Amino acid sequence: MRRFVLTGPECSGKTALAKSLAEHFQGKYLAEPARTILFGVQAYTPKDLLAILRAYIKRDDVNFSGTELFLDTDLQNLFLWWQEKYGPVPRKLSHAYKAQNERCFLLCKPDLPWVYDPLRENPNDRERLYELYCRDLVDRKLPFTVIEGDGVERLEMAIEFVSAKVSERPRVN
Repeated sequence: MRRFVLTGPECSGKTALAKSLAEHFQGKYLAEPARTILFGVQAYTPKDLLAILRAYIKRDDVNFSGTELFLDTDLQNLFLWWQEKYGPVPRKLSHAYKAQNERCFLLCKPDLPWVYDPLRENPNDRERLYELYCRDLVDRKLPFTVIEGDGVERLEMAIEFVSAKVSERPRVN
């Protein structure tokens, strides 16, 4: 099993790309927990973000041996989001973030038009947020590639990256 995380600022095509990759590779798509937990919430609080943390941890504990996993975000998203909204992250989130299992990241550039969604907050500073994601991946020395361009180009870039990662090491179940 390999985990491929679609990451980046809001409205950068993560969900659509994660679903397309899961279909292409006959893998499993794992949705972003925040969408379910925050649906209908007028103003979220740190308590809500801790519920999202628990959902990420629970999602990561499920055993999907023998298949590629395509995650619509992971704890990186929550870690950076918390810092943007509330400052220093709680120790529990920091520890969980550092303890995540091995994964490869597809960093989605925010070069798609921003579309309103009740859970989106940052239409004007997506480039700055993109740089935070990129810097975090570089600083943590995690394997990643940048995904950019239109839908077809994005998908082709992502398929090429995933294919290379799948073929470079033996499958571990």
